Amino acid sequence: MSASPLETLLCDTGRQTEARARLRSVLDEAPTTMNYMQWLGRLPPADTVRQVAVLSSFTVETMAPFLDVEAFTAGWWVAPRFMQYGEWRTALAAPERLSEPTPEACVVLLHGDAVLGSEDDGGTAGIGWVVDLLRGFRQQSTIPLFIGLLAEPPARHALSLGEGPAEGRPRALAMAQDSLVALALELDDVHLLDLPAWLGGENSEVFDERGYLNNLSLLTGRGMAVVARGIARHVGCLFRPRRKVLVVDLDDTLWGGIVGEDGVDGIALGEVWPGPAYLAFHRTLRDLRRSGILLAICSKNEEADARAVFERRPEIILAWDDFSAYRINWRNKAENLIELAEELGLGLDSFVFVDDSPKECDLVRQALPMVEVVELGKRPEAFSDQLLACQAFDVLRVTREDAIRAESYRHEQKRSEIAALAGNLDTFYRSMKLRLSIRPAEARTLERIHKLLNKTNQFNLTLDRPTLDEIRRRVGTDSHIYSAELRDRFGDYGIIAALELNAKANQLCIANMAVSCRALGCLVEDSLLAFSSAQAHAQGATALVADFVPGPRNSQVPEALRRLGFSTATEEDQRFVCELADGGIAKPPHIAIETPRDIGCGR
Repeated sequence: MSASPLETLLCDTGRQTEARARLRSVLDEAPTTMNYMQWLGRLPPADTVRQVAVLSSFTVETMAPFLDVEAFTAGWWVAPRFMQYGEWRTALAAPERLSEPTPEACVVLLHGDAVLGSEDDGGTAGIGWVVDLLRGFRQQSTIPLFIGLLAEPPARHALSLGEGPAEGRPRALAMAQDSLVALALELDDVHLLDLPAWLGGENSEVFDERGYLNNLSLLTGRGMAVVARGIARHVGCLFRPRRKVLVVDLDDTLWGGIVGEDGVDGIALGEVWPGPAYLAFHRTLRDLRRSGILLAICSKNEEADARAVFERRPEIILAWDDFSAYRINWRNKAENLIELAEELGLGLDSFVFVDDSPKECDLVRQALPMVEVVELGKRPEAFSDQLLACQAFDVLRVTREDAIRAESYRHEQKRSEIAALAGNLDTFYRSMKLRLSIRPAEARTLERIHKLLNKTNQFNLTLDRPTLDEIRRRVGTDSHIYSAELRDRFGDYGIIAALELNAKANQLCIANMAVSCRALGCLVEDSLLAFSSAQAHAQGATALVADFVPGPRNSQVPEALRRLGFSTATEEDQRFVCELADGGIAKPPHIAIETPRDIGCGR
């Protein structure tokens, strides 16, 4: 696409998903400094800008325009603050130097000469000192840390000097990397940036030998672009929502050929090329499902033919049951996607649509601009890279709730079948044997609480989107933050709700409350409000208060509050009050509520 149409697309607020993808393609074709500078001035204005501190042992200030543009293509806006390369140690030792305003993330870029020096012990003392410095930073600050280590350009490992690949400098660098890996496993919110893999080792296009020797300018413009993209992609996971659903075509996408014409045995899906390429794509989809992504099928085909492939081809890696929903018919694919969203109970802005057909991809882009579209083309060996490059499924860490999400949707289908057979809701609820475990927030649950408050739209009291750091600061103050985990006879939902309570005079305020859409419909929200009522009674409060903030999709929150006895002074008022003189809110009889002994669970 030429610059003029892309500029027009960038100005269209309704088509930002497509605009980012198009700009990504333009930059990939010409990742020059001038290109980044030109596009920097054409980006749309930012709604929210994230403060990110960048510390480095080499010169990186010239990365600013690259990082600005790459952050936009990754779905967020950045305000980078670069410290001089000689100040990285001081900043890590005294995190208060990063304040005004406090950054929401800190990136630390290191290179071999700075970390290892020329120690006689091979540099092990040097990396130990750096690890202690990073550990000390974490003890003083909760700012998320992203750390990358790179060898000097090029890695000078001369066999003629008696320095083999398993000793000397190479060994010291490998040990340094291992030490950083161990640190990331030990500390919360410490993440590694794989700079060597991004830059591809000894590459004359990304390393600047003369610049490095002159003023520690380690990277060329091309190298700056590569590192900026990696930083934007990793740090962006803190700020942008992960897409939840991957919808795939079948013919020439999951297998080569057209099953309706070539037959089940005639499609490419085995040891003969291009069969192995399609099976590799299957493995990528399987891994995404295991990380919590829902898979769905949208294909112009006969369902019987499609099912036959999964049943009769032994090589196939994905199973029919790995897909949470299907639309296999001859209808418009945009209409099918709308139906899939309704069936799964998720917004179209959480969908990624994958197809080999330019026509089908363009149709979905035009009709449903909120859907991320990945056009695969005709090279199946590149399908996995193309899909993952869209960044829609990036995540820093897969939580337990992420891992069980796909299975949870399968269990939900069984629950729906039981509900259809039950004579009434009371019978259905009792048959489910629901158990809700409410616990104070702790280190292992904070990340899930953060996700619930930031991504839940349908049952979200305030629509407040706190950062993970803000939630950490609230814990242990006047706020009492809880997570709620749900189970039934079919399986584990994981943590499906977050609740924040604040005591104010003779009232207990529900400062925040979010319930995942996966748990709506079985009165989990009633149980949480009953729990809140019990806490208010235990503290001697006479009223329970909730300040509701209306949004486009959370209208069921005030409905639930009114149903349980909350009222407002006027119809326009959004402060809901429940007087507790009559004993408070009763918990639903069909849900067993489990809490630590010292906090109780209500009547």
